[in-house]
Amino acid sequence: METLIPLLAIGGGLATAIIITCTALFFDHKKQVMRNLERMAAIEKGIPVPDLSRDEGGAGPCRNSLYRGIKHIFIGAGLALALYVTIDEKWAVWGAFIAIIGLGNLVYWIFVERNQSGPRGGASGI
Repeated sequence: METLIPLLAIGGGLATAIIITCTALFFDHKKQVMRNLERMAAIEKGIPVPDLSRDEGGAGPCRNSLYRGIKHIFIGAGLALALYVTIDEKWAVWGAFIAIIGLGNLVYWIFVERNQSGPRGGASGI
């Protein structure tokens, strides 16, 4: 029984991650299919369609290193604080690790993406 609990916990975590990933991929595929059907219907009716080549690469806010960097810094800081308060200071390192990943995203944005931003000032297609 002692070995069953960790195995169930790890297996449940992996199963949850797999289910969430498969669901996200399924709905992303459905979104692409619907976008293609809309574009084909617009082309058949003679309506001009905008070029989506820039958006196809994932130029939305979730793909932007600035957005991800800020998000990871705050999540990491919150996790570090929660672990420091509830458990011990040695566990707060895991929150700091996530915050450092966010800092790396911000550094990448400063040196690469900021110079490649389009006229919107938004994310590039990286």
